[in-house]
Amino acid sequence: IADNDEFKAALESIQSKLHEKMLEECREEIANTQAFPFDFTLPDLDGNDVKLADLKGKFVIVDVWGTWCPPCKKEIPHFIQLLNENKDELVMVGINYEGVGTEEAVAKIRTFVDENGINYPCVIGDEETQQLIPDFQGYPTTLFIDPTGAVRLKIVGYHPYEKLATYLSLLQGKDPAAL
Repeated sequence: IADNDEFKAALESIQSKLHEKMLEECREEIANTQAFPFDFTLPDLDGNDVKLADLKGKFVIVDVWGTWCPPCKKEIPHFIQLLNENKDELVMVGINYEGVGTEEAVAKIRTFVDENGINYPCVIGDEETQQLIPDFQGYPTTLFIDPTGAVRLKIVGYHPYEKLATYLSLLQGKDPAAL
């Protein structure tokens, strides 16, 4: 059946329509998001401060996650791929919430980072930082921050790579059809 020309044409048509629907949804979500300020200074796994303000000038994706969260873990390879494909214009930071003391959290996160090849800094989140995210609903929460430092999009829950890449392309003013 896969060699059937009619089947191939029908499949391509369906895939094209699904892609257009996803593009429309992404554009709508971005258009309906009220930009908001967000800043943090949080310790990385070595105790060094990471300041969001120092990252102005590039697009930043902030992933609010936990090692205990299945959808968070499923999404991380997508962030690694996004960063690998956009190294020159994208910075990625993971804000981790473990619900345990800092030493134990650092050990858990470091092990997870090493085992999963995470190629971006992970910092230890605090309650104050989480409260800066309007209407925080759960994990994972992903923030897309423009070069001026404004959060242009907040999404909650797991999202496939294609959708994350589309959000980024739209926010960067690139053609998402090229994905």
